[in-house]
Amino acid sequence: MNKLRALSVLGLSALLATQSGCLLVAAAAGTGATVAYLGGDLNTTVNATPDKVGPAAERAMKSLNIAVISSGSSSVDARVIGRTARDTKLTVTAKASTLGSSSIDIRAGTFGDDALQARLLEEIRKELGEPPLNTAARTPATQPMAGER
Repeated sequence: MNKLRALSVLGLSALLATQSGCLLVAAAAGTGATVAYLGGDLNTTVNATPDKVGPAAERAMKSLNIAVISSGSSSVDARVIGRTARDTKLTVTAKASTLGSSSIDIRAGTFGDDALQARLLEEIRKELGEPPLNTAARTPATQPMAGER
């Protein structure tokens, strides 16, 4: 009976030792997915309270022909959810940050879609009457010649 117990423990130990690699791979894959999920949001601040951001986000989605699924806002927070024609879920969340401004998070799909999120943000800013973010204004129009430094 003692030999049977020792053989069972040895077999179980061998089984655990061979499966630990699979567990590590699964844990690593889960961690990578979490990092990708967390990095998919577009975060910014706008000069409007959440009760103004919510309706602006709803109007922005409608102007982009995105179906608004749900919408709600208060003076402390707002959330608008929509779906594109390809059934990509868009979520806009606003939270009051300082007096008269809000922190906005925009998420498209599971892992984010930078282009779609940026397009929606520009529409929201337009609906709020804010100027568009102009990246060209931050880039010099001409580069110095090799001898002009």
